[in-house]
Amino acid sequence: MTIHKEIYELLKTIKIPKSTSRPNVSGFSHKDSWKRYGNPCESCTFGLVNNLFRGQVTTSTITKKYPDQYEKLVEYGKQICDHDFTSICLNHNLKCQKHKDGNNVGVSTIVALGDFTDGGLWVEDELIDIYEKPYCFNGAEKEHATQDFDGDRYTLIFFDNTSKRIK
Repeated sequence: MTIHKEIYELLKTIKIPKSTSRPNVSGFSHKDSWKRYGNPCESCTFGLVNNLFRGQVTTSTITKKYPDQYEKLVEYGKQICDHDFTSICLNHNLKCQKHKDGNNVGVSTIVALGDFTDGGLWVEDELIDIYEKPYCFNGAEKEHATQDFDGDRYTLIFFDNTSKRIK
């Protein structure tokens, strides 16, 4: 079994919570007096996150819930990334609309795993095949989106959102 297939099997053991905090990628749903909400999507971040309420960097809840899976994802990231990272975004069957990343610093590496067809990454006007093929780019500078797909698709994005790094 390849490392990509092993990680795919590992991802299937994680119950990814539904998130409404990503209107830039999942599409705008509604707003209240102080926040915009997106359409619910299966998306979470392992590693370090910015806690806006406390004004500090903390370890994400999902990291604490799945420490063994987190360790394996960090090992995988170290194998496929040519850069340091603090955080790992995990998406399941999320078709991202065209956007730029707001919290990433520098380059990110994305890879898609699963049992699906199509599902490449549009980076500006170029379609990139990311199925088991890590792709490094600056998502804060380049507009990107998900190609339509059929099947079971996970993406992992290894990125830096703080000055603290996993070495």
